[in-house]
Amino acid sequence: MYNKRIFLNKKLLLILIGFPLFVFTCYIIFDILPVWDVLTGPDQYNAEKNYSLRQQFIIASLRWGNINNHAANLTVVYPFLILIGLMNFKEELTSYFIVGRHRFKNYPVKLIQAIVSYSAIIALTVTASHLLTYFLYSLITPVTHDITLESTAYIFNFLLPSDFFEGHPLYYYLSITLLNDLPIIFSFSILFSVFTLFTKESMYAFILVPLVFSYLYYFMSTNFELPYMDLSVPFLGYYSKITEIWKYTILPLMLAGTGFIGYFKWGKRHDV
Repeated sequence: MYNKRIFLNKKLLLILIGFPLFVFTCYIIFDILPVWDVLTGPDQYNAEKNYSLRQQFIIASLRWGNINNHAANLTVVYPFLILIGLMNFKEELTSYFIVGRHRFKNYPVKLIQAIVSYSAIIALTVTASHLLTYFLYSLITPVTHDITLESTAYIFNFLLPSDFFEGHPLYYYLSITLLNDLPIIFSFSILFSVFTLFTKESMYAFILVPLVFSYLYYFMSTNFELPYMDLSVPFLGYYSKITEIWKYTILPLMLAGTGFIGYFKWGKRHDV
């Protein structure tokens, strides 16, 4: 029953749907609505110039660079997506792990297994959701070749020529999604799982602690230009070297390890 709740978690469907919905909402508000005024407004030019102007706006709005920019807003919604995926873990901490903790051969190891399992399935689901966003967008417009700046000599730079993705733009979007989403979301899911160990008794704390941390983290990265804290950089694809991405995971994993050790030292007086 326990393992089924990890992998047959219905809440994962909310993650799968939530991210594309968020991205396309941003896309409509910031890209489509401004174009709509041009498409439906009065003809201020002669027919030929007006048609040309409208055509230019349509082409500009359908650039894949636009949808990719909105996908970079994953940094805004990833805390919510992770928390949705951890709802079952929170429930297990107040039921399965309390009832069975005296039967476990090694309680900390069992807990680590659960944390890693939940974090892995959340990372895979968020990544699939990101890929679904691009797939849905491919139904609207063909992949456009507007990634020259982003693709120059960064991703897999030691394996592929610098202009490879200019000729294969779809592979670019697939690559940055897999390369960035999996390790970053996995590391933050582990950190949020450790937060859950401390906040499992309160739904408010379970939600607020990760959110406050995430937006404080975001504030510090954008205002103090701290290296490897600005998560909008890898999700945009800039400098997404396969040898660099792991550096974005160091701080959350270090905090998670420290918190996990502290939980058992502090928690001996409580439920462990």
